Amino acid sequence: MKYTLEHVRNKHLTICERTLIQLRLKDGHTVYSIAKEIGCAYNTVKNEIIRGSKEMYRSHRLCYRAETGQEKYEANRANCHRTGKFRECAEFIKCVERDFSSPLKKWSVDASAGRLKAERFFTKKNSVCTKTLYNWIHKGIMEVRVSDLPESLRRKRQIHKNRTGKMRLGNSIENRPAEVATRNTFGHWEIDTVIGKKKGKNAVVLTLAERKTDFYITRKIPAKAASAVNSEIKRLFSDFGENPEKIFRTLTSDRGLEFASLAEVENEGTKIYFAHPYSSYERGINERHNRILRHFIPKGTDINKISEAELERIEDLINGLPRKRLGYKTPEELFNEQLDLIYRR
Repeated sequence: MKYTLEHVRNKHLTICERTLIQLRLKDGHTVYSIAKEIGCAYNTVKNEIIRGSKEMYRSHRLCYRAETGQEKYEANRANCHRTGKFRECAEFIKCVERDFSSPLKKWSVDASAGRLKAERFFTKKNSVCTKTLYNWIHKGIMEVRVSDLPESLRRKRQIHKNRTGKMRLGNSIENRPAEVATRNTFGHWEIDTVIGKKKGKNAVVLTLAERKTDFYITRKIPAKAASAVNSEIKRLFSDFGENPEKIFRTLTSDRGLEFASLAEVENEGTKIYFAHPYSSYERGINERHNRILRHFIPKGTDINKISEAELERIEDLINGLPRKRLGYKTPEELFNEQLDLIYRR
């Protein structure tokens, strides 16, 4: 504590100044003269006298005491701070935790918080940003734990290296239209496979992700083979009617052997492109969705035992997840909007 008789403007009274007020009042000085001596406003001294006055022992007369004024000042200061934001947002936090732990949703913290605010269930006053929620998780004051966040590890930045591969499958990604990279045009997909058990002949999951809407398609195929991939792609095209090229304008895959014959499904409307070797970041959207799929199908899972209905349920959960990039809309909502535009034409 700083003891001084020189009052600092715009600062609270000190215990020394309160003692001076007590002594001057005892000597009969006026409130105005005391305020002038201290160097503060008249009302400051007047309010301090009212606040620090108490009835003396065996007397009904109020007298100012510096100790009383200091005690009340410290008590008021202890109660004047802002109410804890965590308590103000208790209901908001409860909703985020419920969406995160719900087996029917399994939404991320950001998806749940963004959706709640986008639908105006909570205002800025009784909600917080995603960064604050993650800070509270790392401090251990929320029900969600850091170990529950699969994407909490720091990601390494990948740098593209020019490599000359011996395998020539078809058009390189370098020849792909520039509009695909902007993600503003519908109908550009990334394709990959997700495996379960590595040993033996096992079924795999063929996955496709649309770049604009983030819509995700999963199909179980009997093997990680080119023939199985091509057959399923042709079946998928037929599921969307007579003009699938309006929905599947381009497909971009890696250089895995299961896509060695993918160029055979290419037609006038659907073009096939292949990413550079060891450059999974060129198909980052599909890779990101595959990591989400791994939450439901961990490595080593026997995909033969996963039914079509179960895989469809997982696909619905992923497509029903609100995304920050999409304004907290879901991929399913945006994909259906695009289909309505195409079929309406």
